[in-house]
Parts: sequence; C-alpha cells; structure tokens
Amino acid sequence: MRRLSLAAWFMVASIASLSGCGDPCIDDGFSGKECQVVPSDGGESSGTTTGSPSTSGVDSTEGETQGSGTGGACESNEQCDEPTPICDPVAGACVPCLPSDDPCPPGEHCDDTNTCIPGCTDDEDCRGQVCDLPTHACVDCLGDGDCPPNAPACDPATHACVDCLDDEDCRVGVCDTAEQQCVGCLVDDDCPRGVCDPVPQACVGCVDDADCPGGVCDPSVQICVECLDDGDCSDPLPACDTKANACVGCLDDGDCGGPTPVCDPTVQLCVECLSGADCSEPTPVCDPSDSTCTGCLDDADCSEPTPVCDLVAEVCVGCVDDGDCNEPTPVCDPTVQLCVDCVDDGDCTAPDPVCDPTSSTCVECLDDGDCPVGVCDVPVTTCVECLVDDDCPMGVCDPGANVCVGCLDDGDCPMGVCDLGTNVCVGCLDDGDCSEPTPVCDLFTNTCVDCVGDADCGEPTPVCNLATSTCVDCVSGADCSEPTPVCDLGSNLCVDCVSNADCSAPTPVCDPATSTCVACLTNADCGGATPVCDVAGHVCVGCLADGDCSEPTPICDLSITTCVDCITSADCSAPTPVCDPSTSACVGCLSDADCLAPTPVCDPGPATCVECLGDEDCPAGFACDEPTQTCFDFCSSDAECPPGEACNGMGMCEPVPCVVDGDCPLGSECPPGGVCTPIDCVDDGDCPDGTACDPTLLVCVIADLPGSECLSSSDCSPSFGCGEGYCLRCQGNGNNCNDCVDDGDCGGNAQCNPALSACLQCLSEVDCDLGEICHPYGECGNPCVTTADCAGNRSCDEFGRCVQAVFGTDCVVDADCPSGLQCVQQLCKACEPDPGDPSSCLPCMPGSTCASGNLCDYDVFVCVECHEDLDCPVGELCELGSCEPPCFADADCPLGMTCNLGSNRCELP
Repeated sequence: MRRLSLAAWFMVASIASLSGCGDPCIDDGFSGKECQVVPSDGGESSGTTTGSPSTSGVDSTEGETQGSGTGGACESNEQCDEPTPICDPVAGACVPCLPSDDPCPPGEHCDDTNTCIPGCTDDEDCRGQVCDLPTHACVDCLGDGDCPPNAPACDPATHACVDCLDDEDCRVGVCDTAEQQCVGCLVDDDCPRGVCDPVPQACVGCVDDADCPGGVCDPSVQICVECLDDGDCSDPLPACDTKANACVGCLDDGDCGGPTPVCDPTVQLCVECLSGADCSEPTPVCDPSDSTCTGCLDDADCSEPTPVCDLVAEVCVGCVDDGDCNEPTPVCDPTVQLCVDCVDDGDCTAPDPVCDPTSSTCVECLDDGDCPVGVCDVPVTTCVECLVDDDCPMGVCDPGANVCVGCLDDGDCPMGVCDLGTNVCVGCLDDGDCSEPTPVCDLFTNTCVDCVGDADCGEPTPVCNLATSTCVDCVSGADCSEPTPVCDLGSNLCVDCVSNADCSAPTPVCDPATSTCVACLTNADCGGATPVCDVAGHVCVGCLADGDCSEPTPICDLSITTCVDCITSADCSAPTPVCDPSTSACVGCLSDADCLAPTPVCDPGPATCVECLGDEDCPAGFACDEPTQTCFDFCSSDAECPPGEACNGMGMCEPVPCVVDGDCPLGSECPPGGVCTPIDCVDDGDCPDGTACDPTLLVCVIADLPGSECLSSSDCSPSFGCGEGYCLRCQGNGNNCNDCVDDGDCGGNAQCNPALSACLQCLSEVDCDLGEICHPYGECGNPCVTTADCAGNRSCDEFGRCVQAVFGTDCVVDADCPSGLQCVQQLCKACEPDPGDPSSCLPCMPGSTCASGNLCDYDVFVCVECHEDLDCPVGELCELGSCEPPCFADADCPLGMTCNLGSNRCELP
C-alpha cells in the first residue's frame, strides 16, 4: 500500500469531502472500504428530491449522511458539510468553495460564484502546456521560455509559440509579422545586394527590367543582362546574341545594310565586303585585310582616313609601314593597315607594357604571366591581387575590390567569426560567439575571455583580473575578507598573509610556503611557556623532548608537546600514585580500580577515593549521603534498592513478596519461595524485554529504552501498555505490550511496529478512517485542536497529534527562532520541511525513520538531521537537529545565536 504524508492525506480528505466518497480513479485512501458511485440525488426516483451535481464532477456516495450544515447558515467551516464544506463569512452561508479557500480537485478551480468549475490552477494541470492563472486556461506559452527551438517566440495575444514576432527573433533574414515566419526579405531595403522577390520572399538580382539600369532582367535566372532579343539593342550594336546576352553589330547579313551590307561572323560586325562578289565599281576589289572594296593604285588615289594606297592590295589604307604613322598611333599595323598604338609588346612600355592584339593598344596585362604580383583581370586588362579565392595564399578574394581579405562571412573562418568591418577573422564580436570556459567577448581584442569586468564573474572567483581577463579570487586587498584578508598578487588568491606585517598575535609570523599566519617558523619566534617551535605544525610548544623540560614538570608529553608532571603512573608516587592522562598530573585515582576499602570508589571530580558517590556504590539497604560521600541505611524509592527488592515505607530496602511473576519488578521473577528474585543472566538474551544483563552483577536490570515515558505499564495511563519506553494503546493493555515481529503476530486486527515490538491500531494515517490521524501512541482518532482534547498528561502539537508533554522555553512562534529554524513545542528545531507544507516540519512516529535518511526526534516527533554529534560527519557538531561546523566567533552563527567558545557551538541566548 502506498504511504502518504500527513499533508497529502489532508489533501485527499479535502477532495473526498467535496465529492462525498472521492474519485475512485484517484483516491487510494479509503482503507479498502467499498465506495459505490451513485447519482447525486441519492438514487431517488420519486422526484421529491432534486440532486445537485457534485462540485468535483464525482457523484455522492450511496449511504452518505449529509451534515447539518450543508448549504445552511454558518460562521466557520466546522458548521458546513458536503457538498458545501466551506463557510462564506460574507454571506454567512455554506458554499462549495471560495477563491481564497479552494478545496476543488485537480483540474478545477473556484470561480466568482463560489463553484468548482473546470480550469487549471498550476502547470501540473496542463499536459504539455502551461497554466494561464488569470484565465485558468491551459495555453501553449506565457513567455519565450515555454517555447521549443523550432518556434521560439511566444505570441502574447494568442499564447501560441511562433517562428517570430519581430526581426530580432530571426537569426537570418527578417520577420513576416503577418505570417509570424522568418523570411529572406520583405522589401528591397532588406537585401544588401539586388532586390526582394515578393513571391518566395528572397533576395535576387532582379525581378523586372526596372531593376537593371542600362540592361534587362533575365527572368529564368533573375539576373541583369545586356539583352534578351534585338528589341533590347540599338545602333551601332543593333542585334542581340542570345547565347552571350550581348548586343553585337550583326548575326547575319539581314542585320546589315547601306555601306556595310555584309555581316562578318568572326567579329559580328557589318563590313563592306568579305569577297570580290560584294564589291562593285568604283571599288571592285575587296581587301580581305580590312574587308573593304578598293580600287587604288597609289597614294594619290587615297585620302583621309585612308591616305595610303597599298599597291599590293590596291586599296586605300591607313598605312603600309610605320613611316606612315605619327603619335599617338605611331605604329602601322600591317594586318589592318591602320596606324595603331602597338602591334606587339616591343611597342609598349610601363605602366602598360603589353600589346593587346584585339585592340592594338598597350595595356597592363592580358594573362597572369604579365603581372609581377597578383593575377590579370582579362576583361579590363588590369593586374589585380585576386579574382577567386585560390588566388589568395591566405583568406578569400573580395570580388568587389579584387583584393585578398581574411573573410567575407563566418563560413570563411575555421575558428571564430568574420568581422565584416575589417574582413578579418576574429575570435568573437559579441558574447553570443563565446562559450565556456571563455564565455565573454573582449570587444577590444575580439577574443573570447573569461571576463571583462566583475559582473562576468561569480563565486568562488568573483573578481575580473583585467590584465589577464580571467576571473580570480582577488586583485587587491579590498576584494578579500576574513579569514583570508590579504590578496596575493602573484596568485590572485585571498590568503591569510604575504608578509609578517599582515599577521598579529597569536600567529604573528607569515609562512611563505602556505601564505598563512602561524605562531612560529623558528625557536626565535617563541618564548614564555612555549619556547620551542614545532616546525611541523608551526606552533610554539612547551617541548619536543625531555631536555626542554625541568621540575616540577620534568617530562615532555609528545602527544601534547607540553612539559607535564607525568605520562604514566610509573612517574607518580603516594599519596598521588596514579597518572591522569587527561591532565598529565599525578592524582589519587581515576577509577574504582585504583581504590581499596574502606574508600573503594573514585570521585572523578577531585580524583580521590571515597566510600560512595551514589546509592549504587553502597551495600543493599544502604543509600549514599552525597555531601559526605558515605553510605547509610536508607532508601526513598525502589530504584535505590538492589535488583529484586523494593523500598518500604520505613525507607528500608526489603525483598518483595510475590505469588506470580507479575507481582515483581521488571527483571525479577517469583520463585517457589514467594520472594521476588533477580533473573540470573549471561547476556541480554536471558532477560525479558525492557531489561538488560548487568555484566557485573550477572542479573537482569531495567534497560535503556528509546522512549522515556515508562518502564512498565504501571507508569502509563489506564488502558495503555508500555512498549520500549513509550505508553501505547497496544495489545496487552494493563500490562506491558505484547511482543511482535510482523503483523502476523497481532492476530490480524492490528499493525506490528517492529521498532517498538508492539501491536498497534495504526502506524500511520493510511491505517485510519478518512479524517482521522494516527496519534503517536498508536491509536486512530480525530486530530486534536487544544490540549484539552488529549487524554492523560499529553498535549496537542501543531500537527493535531496528542504527544508527550515535552515543552521548551526557546520560542512561541517560528519568528522567535533564528532564520531557518522552526518552533516545535516551544523548542527551536532545524527540521526537515514537510513537502506538502514547507513552512512546517515533516512529522514522524515513534519507532519510525524518515524516508529522506534523516532521523526522527523522539522528543517532538519531527524529522531532523541528527540527534547527537556521532550522527554528523567528522568535524561537525549536532546543533538543534542540524549538523553544523564548529563556530569560532558570533559571526559564524545564525542571526540571533551566539558562539560558546568553550564548546565551539552556536547557542540560543
């Protein structure tokens, strides 16, 4: 069976109270009782009673008895019952719920009409969504943090996760706010080059001709070209070469006319002729060198611009040899018989040393070999640094400036990002480019570093060392505090000291090896009662060898490095023949073994042998007079008598007459002689529960028990039995509780608490009826409200339990305790919080343990970390239920507590 905490059972009880019987699909707290769901009108068919729907959607349980306060007038919730368990103090009437007192089941909330209606109250009510508390509606998101990476922005109007709300939500491109989608562009201004195509919302070279100044738009590839057809061209280049999308002089004779009726396909120009058939008088001959018809015989037949007659070709030409030419075209090109700038490289000089045969002009280059550095941009016959990335020994080529740069975008950088302002790969441009262990971008060096300011750092290295851009412990003494108030600038660590000037008594010397203040490094640093320096611990000590000591303390105790009176009893003599190892002084005794009659007992205070310290040191029938430490014949209670005897009205210990064993004290039995006799034993197994074998007397005596309420049932209220020191409502009432190991030992109608070896009605609330709790004495009952509700001398605690009357004087409310502690039965306790109510301690039961691994405080029955120091890790002390390091000053303690320098514990005032 699943066990629930007290807070969880109260929640189940509240839900069940709203629905009558509770939802059988979710309620497991009815202890196996049958719960039959019937209509809320109780199954009546006569029509005389009209049932109302239950607030939670679960109908009332058949046979349920309605409370007298249902729907009636009220002043408090106690006067109301299902289905209206809450009192509306304004209306003075019982209602299903109030917005301020909402018992509605999960998935419902209380509306303004005081009715439980469907709606969420927290995210747990919304599968895969979050709860919008103002509307009690499950929505996809309330903020960007609720959205997945593929839809990272939360639309506050619709509470839906979308791709974007504005451009800042888009890593690339812009936000189409109408569609809430990231796109490449919306308008031309979104495109650094080209224009925005509105259909795919992407940047392209062009959408129509208007985007191409001096050209047209090729719609197939959306780039600007010179032409698509002849209509795009005009004189002197009226035809469109559709393969190159370029305007040319002609493609065939049909494109030519007038004085140049023939198309030269090699140069795509209209010429006068290509053969003699194209010529007629007066120029019947076509000169293939210039495709013109000529008919000259000498220069006289020619005039400008062809003043020279090529007698071989009989055409008027510009020149025949260089003598026919002048500046700025001093060279005769024999191929076209025109005066030109050059015909070969020999005609050219720097800065244009290469002759371009296509234009007969001197240019800087025609191919890469013409460039001493870089490559040749052939279309413009100019040497440039690069045309493509392969031209650059490092980095990439910027096609706009034809220069090698470090990068054009982040993809060009094997590490880091591209700074588009300088076209250089850098480590970062902003913090988003960096990650641990260097999460911050130094904008001066564009490198990822640990920090650029203190705000980038946190404990344990809260200061930014600007020289190294790393988070360190300190850069100056102002960054340090006790117990390490000095900044070691070599290591940037807060230390105790860097020189003796940083130290003071009792540790005036700085140890450079550990940067801590110590008492000494050499004997010269010591004096007085501790003249020797123990270099291993850097402390001044009394001695390290007997040679360092003299009378009256001639022996060096190396365990405490102090000159002492003795280390072993061999160093002592009468009247103080025993060496006390705790004080290293010769004393009269340390234990009873050091003493003889007539003073056989050692008084540990003055360490002297006396006749007695307590009644147990005296013979049977005698008591110890503690002021004189002598035995006298007297007793005041059975506890002062030997095992098996009792104190009579005359103050004398005497045997106890008996008929049966039950007439005898615990640990004794009634033999045939009719006088109680202690049970002989060898070990605890020979003794009854509640007793143990005394290893000295070898008889059974009352054992130490977990609880402190009782030794036998006679110490408990009537009808209670004693089980392991606790008064319990157990099987065996009127006597000690019956023993058990498991439930099978309890006859099938009780639960076995094996820790207390007792059969009880309950171990926790799960064993009780709805609305009841399991009290620490093992009985189900209603929660108490005041101590008057509890029997015997028990008191009502804040959990509604009747517990032992254990009260402290620390506090009345939590606010009376230091921060982090809670007030439980007027004791300040560092307890484990109840998951169902973090403002309260997690309760526990006698004999139980806490599920978290903590321990049950058996005084106030709440879960704590420790009972005593042995429950804590080495070096820590148990203080008010919590393991804490020892204190050395009030500042080490929580506010409201002070440090006891004797015990190094934080104490309440």
